[in-house]
Amino acid sequence: LTLEHGTVDLGDETFHLEAFAYDLDLVRALDLDTGERQMSAMLTGEVSLSGLLSERPRLRGHALINRLQVLSGDLEIRNKRPIQISAERDRFTLKKTRFLGPDMAFDLSGRANLSRMNIELDGLADLRALADLVSGVGRSSGRLRVNARITGPFDDPSFRGEGKLENGAVSLSGFP
Repeated sequence: LTLEHGTVDLGDETFHLEAFAYDLDLVRALDLDTGERQMSAMLTGEVSLSGLLSERPRLRGHALINRLQVLSGDLEIRNKRPIQISAERDRFTLKKTRFLGPDMAFDLSGRANLSRMNIELDGLADLRALADLVSGVGRSSGRLRVNARITGPFDDPSFRGEGKLENGAVSLSGFP
């Protein structure tokens, strides 16, 4: 992690944060359990956030993520353009962002507050990557076109949408 510059100012009841990170290792920073899979997620970007330190924080600001790159096995997924996130009155908005990988492209957008989310996912993926992303999947093939929404509280999200599988097959590890 290289924090090129960053400041935090604390007032009586307020704070202001400005930071720029280069090659932040999200797996390590968030202490993510990747199991036996070799996985990395690197981020380069900047954030400006301010608000009140009261019982219920009131946040406003923005984040611009120039590069988000996820590597798992032979799979690489990265953002096509900078990811833009804004915060206003405790609500975060993710502007529609395109992610690319081998034989895949998907758009992600949505809103969230400090306890709930409403995220939309729309795209097309080559299922060969599924084995790199989901433990327990041995082999997979075909293409999946998906339009889905993830809503609800962070600790109990609801997944709704539709997917169309084309020439697909999935085998689970440990099953013939």
